[in-house]
Amino acid sequence: MLTIAEKVSSELTPAQKETLDEVKRILEAWDGRFNEESIEATVYSYAMLFFHKSLLNDYFDDEKVRLQIVDNHAFIDYFRRLIKAMESSIITTEQQSICKNAFSNYQGSNHCQYNLAMSFVKSFEFL
Repeated sequence: MLTIAEKVSSELTPAQKETLDEVKRILEAWDGRFNEESIEATVYSYAMLFFHKSLLNDYFDDEKVRLQIVDNHAFIDYFRRLIKAMESSIITTEQQSICKNAFSNYQGSNHCQYNLAMSFVKSFEFL
């Protein structure tokens, strides 16, 4: 997922890019296990939470409603397809539309990738 986030690193501020690099350094050492002492698991978990919060802003104002939608079985399949599309850089306009307007200052066209990058940045700031 960090590889996807790095695709828009040129669109981040220098401070955000530095934070993304620090997140990458943290997660590269992660063995993928989730336990109480794992800073890596915390960073990853919060990045996914922040990314899910960044979706569907054009459709629903209420964050709770957005999270209820993304936290259901059918959306998990959609989420997997979205990640695959972002990995291959073949993401449709319809897929990009669910990621729009999470960050009002973003002027680019790679909304989903940018949201993912900013989710990693925000997860590090959460620490």
